[in-house]
Amino acid sequence: MSTSTVPRPPQSRHDSQDQSEQQPEAGRSRSQLAAPPQRRSRTLLALALVSVLGALTAYLGVQQLTQTEQALAIARDVPAGKVITEEDLKRVEVSPGLPVVTIPSQVVGEQARAELPAGTLINPGLVGGSNVAAGNVIVPVPAKVGQIPQGLAPGSKISLVPSRRDSGGELPTTPAIDATVVNVSAQDPASGVTVVDVAVSESAGQDVARLSSDNGLTIIVRVGIR
Repeated sequence: MSTSTVPRPPQSRHDSQDQSEQQPEAGRSRSQLAAPPQRRSRTLLALALVSVLGALTAYLGVQQLTQTEQALAIARDVPAGKVITEEDLKRVEVSPGLPVVTIPSQVVGEQARAELPAGTLINPGLVGGSNVAAGNVIVPVPAKVGQIPQGLAPGSKISLVPSRRDSGGELPTTPAIDATVVNVSAQDPASGVTVVDVAVSESAGQDVARLSSDNGLTIIVRVGIR
């Protein structure tokens, strides 16, 4: 049996040209997939720098959170006007940079300007010098609602005005008495009376004691007086 070979059709010049054009395109695609070594190095360096900076930022954040300093706080409840002693203080750890007192000598012997509950961090505004000048006396003045202004605190400059009329319906002729608040007690829930300790001159002390014995004084705050 004889076999015949079918001749392959001749490749046209156009087909040869297409193949030759496709080969360079494939080569270019492979070359684009492989980044140049220099570009890869810059990319790796940038990633390394980002990683280092991130680790450094985290470290500094942890350091800031863990760093503390010692400060002074109130160890037990201190009423307004009380002279602070070392037994009233304790040391606590606080974050750095807070406006707190760290040296006991800055507050021991000073008066509390307001009631200080246990645990209160001490700052310079909570304590002050004694409100009692030499030669003055301290007299308790009981006052009911309507006789005492809101927000009265140790150090306030006040005037004590006679406000209870006598049996004839007349007010006492005693003029207003200037005073300085030393302490303000909590209001008695049963009587509604708040006792205000005031510092007055020795000569006025007896008048204040007499007039205040039956809630006969009204307290007026002298605004802007130091």
